[in-house]
Amino acid sequence: MQDLEAMLDGVEKVLIKQRQQKAMGINDYNPLLSVLKNDDEVRLHSRFIYSMINPSSNHYRGCAFLSPFMKIVVGVERRSSSPMVHREWSGGGEQGGIDLLIIDGDKYYIIENKVWSGDSYRQIARYVMAVKRAFNLSNQQLKDDVSVVYLSPYGRKVSSKSLGKFIYSSDKSNITYDLFVTDQKVENNVLEAELDAVLSGASMSIDHVSYQNNIRSWLDVCLKETANLTNIHQSLAFYKGAVETMLNCKESEVASVEGYLLEKNNTDRIRQALAVEKAMPDVKGALLFDFFESISMITENKLQPVFEDTDDFVTPYTTKKCRDRFVKGSDRGNIGALFSFGSDEVYLCVFAGKQRLHLGVVATKGSKFEAFNELTLSGDYAVDGCELERRDNWPGVRPWYSTEILDDYVGFDEGLLKLFADDGLHCRNNLNRNVLSIIDCFSRCRVSSPV
Repeated sequence: MQDLEAMLDGVEKVLIKQRQQKAMGINDYNPLLSVLKNDDEVRLHSRFIYSMINPSSNHYRGCAFLSPFMKIVVGVERRSSSPMVHREWSGGGEQGGIDLLIIDGDKYYIIENKVWSGDSYRQIARYVMAVKRAFNLSNQQLKDDVSVVYLSPYGRKVSSKSLGKFIYSSDKSNITYDLFVTDQKVENNVLEAELDAVLSGASMSIDHVSYQNNIRSWLDVCLKETANLTNIHQSLAFYKGAVETMLNCKESEVASVEGYLLEKNNTDRIRQALAVEKAMPDVKGALLFDFFESISMITENKLQPVFEDTDDFVTPYTTKKCRDRFVKGSDRGNIGALFSFGSDEVYLCVFAGKQRLHLGVVATKGSKFEAFNELTLSGDYAVDGCELERRDNWPGVRPWYSTEILDDYVGFDEGLLKLFADDGLHCRNNLNRNVLSIIDCFSRCRVSSPV
């Protein structure tokens, strides 16, 4: 028990440190990830890399970033004084576009960038054919001067779907086009015949590189080179953060509970945290049950709880049903309570839907109060300080009006705690006022069926 208390005390200290760091301005903001997903292969990764390695880029650093890229990622030294870099290159009859094509003198480097997407049909084979055609290369030139660089998060191998009849050498460093490969699914006979005619007997080197090692190492070199170039340095730092987020290895600038639990491989802390996690559905369920009970206390001596007539709207709340709301895969039907105003036409309702907590009014089952369908909740039916919105988008469910108490109780952040904790008095008082306003409105009007 003391160990558990010590672990929870440590978590509380981390949370305090978090608040202090955020107040000081320490943050994890990344402008790249505010507009693009971390795995956006083309718009984020290919285009950012191109913007840095292109000698004609407006960073005006020439080959300063291309040279280390060729050494660390491509695996060769730059040879030419005026290399060219193309993005989404289309030529030689290829319409798909090679992600990056580097032309360094008489050397050609086809860079295929794959984050999490799969290979396209005969993609690498088509790209090699396009380069051979566009630059009128012989098979000997393909072997001597053309290389394929396959870039992926962790250095995966190219699929046979992409290679076609190209087969790997024993050490996976070369590929050779073999007309006698017959164990592959053919989707386009015309393309297959074209590839056979152009690439028969062709071979070249291929390398499999990764964001995890090669790109991060290249970025580290670039960061050192730009220490005094503030905007370029910051751009590279943001991109490295995006790469590490994609690889799921980005460390937060702000203290984290995760870091505390994993500190020094402390298995006792992890074991204790798992015990807490296991108990959380019961804890959350108990709080949700207490929420419903608090509504019942507010309505006590004012309204009568309804235990029937609920089948198409809510299931009466129980301890188990409240707990099950927080168990993955459990039913997400409405649970809650209805209360009668002493009329046969309208109930007060409070319930938990799939994500939200609602408070409002609902027509009774079989109600003849036609005016409820056009209720504006103004005039005689105005509810002071509580705006109720008509909800009629549930097929087969009678009309109802509600206000959202919380928009995501399932996510269970501090919003739900404020309904119960000592520092949530203001929130609870607002809830109490809303309930009493609805009761006052509909009890005063004594809604009843027309004669």
